[in-house]
Amino acid sequence: MKQTGIKQLVFPLYWWILSWGSCPVFAQVINEVQSTQYKTLQSADRQYYDWVEIYNPTGRTIDLSGYGLSDSKKNPFKWTFPVETSIEAQGYLIVYASGLDTNINDEIHSNFKLASAGESLYLSNAKANLIDMVHIPALEAEISWQRSTDGATVWAM
Repeated sequence: MKQTGIKQLVFPLYWWILSWGSCPVFAQVINEVQSTQYKTLQSADRQYYDWVEIYNPTGRTIDLSGYGLSDSKKNPFKWTFPVETSIEAQGYLIVYASGLDTNINDEIHSNFKLASAGESLYLSNAKANLIDMVHIPALEAEISWQRSTDGATVWAM
């Protein structure tokens, strides 16, 4: 019987660790949300809708075509990002949670609004894999729920 040497075990593990950095990683995150606002962020149609900020902390552009954004865990594709929607490296994308389900002057509007009393929000990739989720607490007007720093795991008002 042939014995397995330590080199035979460590060498493949070593190459797997080195190549891991090139594996696709879901890095885009829900970065900030605001469920009630009257003056923070005005849309092109001069209205003040709820909004969600998606952040891309990577060094490459990420295509969000077909990704889902939802306030329902059972329905990850309640709203889907339009074809050719992307976030530049280290960039941000605002989705207005207006209920309009349209693009107005290059602005993206989802088909649902956020509940100011609080709810959960889910971001899924085109294969319905959950990428990120956040529980949004009840928020007063003009207060956003955001990561302590862009892409961080800690949330604050």
